[in-house]
Amino acid sequence: MNSIKEPLVSVVVFTYNSSQTVKETLNSIKNQSYKNIELIITDDASKDDTIWVCKEWLKDNSDRFLFTQLITTEKNTGISANANRGCFASNGEWIKIIAGDDKLLPNCVASFVDFVSYNLGADVIFSKIVGFGDLDSKAAKICWWMDCGQVFKLLSKREFMTVLCFRNFLPAASAFFKRSVFVALGGYDESIPFIEDWPFWIKVLRNGYSMGFNNVVTVEYRFSNQSISQKGKANTISLFKESSEKATSYAHSCLSELGAGAHFYKITTYNSFTYNSFLWKITHCLNLFNPFFYYKNKVFRKLEGIIK
Repeated sequence: MNSIKEPLVSVVVFTYNSSQTVKETLNSIKNQSYKNIELIITDDASKDDTIWVCKEWLKDNSDRFLFTQLITTEKNTGISANANRGCFASNGEWIKIIAGDDKLLPNCVASFVDFVSYNLGADVIFSKIVGFGDLDSKAAKICWWMDCGQVFKLLSKREFMTVLCFRNFLPAASAFFKRSVFVALGGYDESIPFIEDWPFWIKVLRNGYSMGFNNVVTVEYRFSNQSISQKGKANTISLFKESSEKATSYAHSCLSELGAGAHFYKITTYNSFTYNSFLWKITHCLNLFNPFFYYKNKVFRKLEGIIK
């Protein structure tokens, strides 16, 4: 294949205290059927042996890749900043992100490259993922988004954006995107250090870029109390809660772009004055005359029908 059909893909691995799992992640990248890959590992000041494990693995396996790099930092900065360091350091036309506790299936990158060769307008692509590890955990049982293909198929663009403004339903572990789009959008929002994906997906759609769904399983997603994508680098509950509140606030702020009714719903539902019980009752009554109120409910009933 020529370089046009085989673009350089940067696989960016972000780690934090991943010494027990990162070898599995790295071996899954080494074993990709697609060959034109560079490997970027970005670590967020791990306190365990993650950096040493990665250095030792790279000594034995760097020849497999076009280029390898291990990025480290002395201070823990959060998932968003850590992922940004890796993605901005990459050189590929496309980026495949992966946490240092998940695994790529052997045909993951090849499948995405094949998908974008037939879907030239796609900028950010997701896929099915499969869980492993603690599959009895509560998180594993509620993660219907591991296969969200029907949402792409059955929701209109406006319905899709409406749902995304209220709920993050896109499987970040599967994401594959153009580096040029990532750079143009300024990467992940580092002011929201522990929730990098949700605000970025919204920003992608707000700026007119296209999303697609590759209807195959490409990633094994680990369910574990130690998973950096679930427990993360937020060493206190308050830090993660703050990021969650910021991400939610940003998502709700984007409702205004869905029309006047959505803007009215936003300012009457999520502004601080609505916490006053009397004012809440008034605004709730006003929303009974707001078409967006009924539209939103209809969209979520449709969503519930899709995911059952």
